[in-house]
Amino acid sequence: MIGIFHQHAQAMTEACTDWCEAAERVIFEGKSGRNRYKYTLTRQLPRGGAFKKTYHYRTLYQKIKRVSMLYLQEETKGLRKRDRRQAQKLLRAVLKDVFGNLQIYLSADGGTLRSRYETCNSNMRLNPLYTYVYKTIKVPMEELYGVMRDLKQDDVFEKLNIRTCPYCNRQYTFTLKPVQKGDPNTSPEFDHFYPKSEYPTLAICFYNLVPSCHCCNHGKSTNQLNINPYFDDFKGCFYLCKTAEDKTPLNMKEAKDIKGEQDVHIAYNGRLEELEDVERLGLDKLYGMHQDYVLEIVDKVNAYNSAVNQGLVDSFQGVYHNQGEVYDFVWGKHLELAEQEKRPLSKFTRDLLEQMKVRRG
Repeated sequence: MIGIFHQHAQAMTEACTDWCEAAERVIFEGKSGRNRYKYTLTRQLPRGGAFKKTYHYRTLYQKIKRVSMLYLQEETKGLRKRDRRQAQKLLRAVLKDVFGNLQIYLSADGGTLRSRYETCNSNMRLNPLYTYVYKTIKVPMEELYGVMRDLKQDDVFEKLNIRTCPYCNRQYTFTLKPVQKGDPNTSPEFDHFYPKSEYPTLAICFYNLVPSCHCCNHGKSTNQLNINPYFDDFKGCFYLCKTAEDKTPLNMKEAKDIKGEQDVHIAYNGRLEELEDVERLGLDKLYGMHQDYVLEIVDKVNAYNSAVNQGLVDSFQGVYHNQGEVYDFVWGKHLELAEQEKRPLSKFTRDLLEQMKVRRG
């Protein structure tokens, strides 16, 4: 996992501010005149056969509050009257907390975001009625997220200018906004670090929305990760190991002697929370499927030893001034920690080169 903050701290702040301002407008501003009722809900109700009723809401905030209460009434039909009243009281308190402290929710930093997540878990653990509350606000909060995504997603991605997926560092995540109708449109996807299906109050928290590739977003699904790339990254390293079952690292000579794809096995060494995230994202398995890339690295390591590199410096004076420039030519730039987000597989490449004692010099 690559830390977004290395290259994008200032852009993160600006994008977060832009997101928060847009969210407040979307939630609280209504329309008047002929377009006064901007948001609606149509429900099929039993009343002597098929019966539909349409509810109109001037603001999205109004819709979220009232639709949540409608859903809660349905969800708690089988409960005692006292419990239904208590659930309604809890729902009002949750909505008041979220929308009364909207700026805190929208721009929560890593510690605050985790605190909100732990509060949700604690609430559900101590009072089962909270399960009904969070379930009933899921649909309207997902609608709010959908409105915000359609409105600001591409702007956020363009402002952040994140070039590769921070989870896997395997795929480019360029944003291509259409200039006119019919133009191609492509961008990364928002992954909810804390899943919105389980923690709907965090559905539009800016730092809970991690730009990621399609594979990681859908592969992660609702799995909970430990490390949020907005605030942290992997400190450990991937390495070549003996077999899929034997995670013993290969020494330098063994790594350089790899001959075929069947000999390529990848493992990870790092903090426990990193190991858990590697497993949940399947990164060791995904990197292990890049056998051709690993073999190419091994071939280059064997071909460009220090003597050959110095020979290139001596032979091409004015082109290469030192072995560091030869290193950049052979392995490419952006392998340093602060720049690894710029190119796919840069961290993986750097880790394998370290294992084979190849350094920039």
